[in-house]
Amino acid sequence: MTDYLKSKAPSKIIAIEEHFTTPLYRQHVAGGDYRKFFISSRSEQVGYDIPKELGDLDDSRLRYMDEAGIDVQVLSFSQPGAQGFAAEIAIPMAPVHRADCRGLCSVCGANWNERSCEHQLQLEARQSRRE
Repeated sequence: MTDYLKSKAPSKIIAIEEHFTTPLYRQHVAGGDYRKFFISSRSEQVGYDIPKELGDLDDSRLRYMDEAGIDVQVLSFSQPGAQGFAAEIAIPMAPVHRADCRGLCSVCGANWNERSCEHQLQLEARQSRRE
């Protein structure tokens, strides 16, 4: 190993596109016969319950990360994503990291915990017209 590499801090191992689901998502996504077959047969091949693991963002996922030497996971909402649903289902389905988190604007990226943006105001106006 070169002196240059020896002097650098160890790299992080990052797993990209690790999927997860939420109970609300599973309630609204019916598994077709093919999807059910694929998931059940794949679960048998890998030796664990895939739907259960997709819903676990705590102990089991962290244990697998530790066993694989993964430092960070980039999580992706499973497919079809929330964008495939009507707003009244999709907005509550979209996960937040804290109950008091107001979220990020999907258009301009504004952190709604720090400031509002025109897109947030438009969304709130649309939602209030529906109520």
